[in-house]
Amino acid sequence: MDRATEFRQIGDVISNTSNLAHAGKWEELDNLLVTLDMSQSTVLLLSWARSTYPMRTKCPNWQDTIFRIKEEFDSRGENSELLLKGLL
Repeated sequence: MDRATEFRQIGDVISNTSNLAHAGKWEELDNLLVTLDMSQSTVLLLSWARSTYPMRTKCPNWQDTIFRIKEEFDSRGENSELLLKGLL
C-alpha cells in the first residue's frame, strides 16, 4: 500500500470514530471494534486503538479489542508493549 492510501485510510478511521462518537452511536462503534479486521496494517490498527481511546468507557468491547490488537502485533513480531503503551 502506498503512503497516500495509508494516510487516507488513517483519516477515514479517525473521521469515522469521531463522527460516531459525536452522534452518540456507541453500540455501532463498539460493533466496529468487535468486527475489526486484524489483517490491517500496524499503522491502521494503531489508528483504531488510539482514536477510540477517549471512548473506551462507552464501548464495552474496547479492552478486548486492544488485547486482540496486541496478540496480532505479537504474532507479527512487533513490539506490542511499546506500540500500545498507555492503552494496556
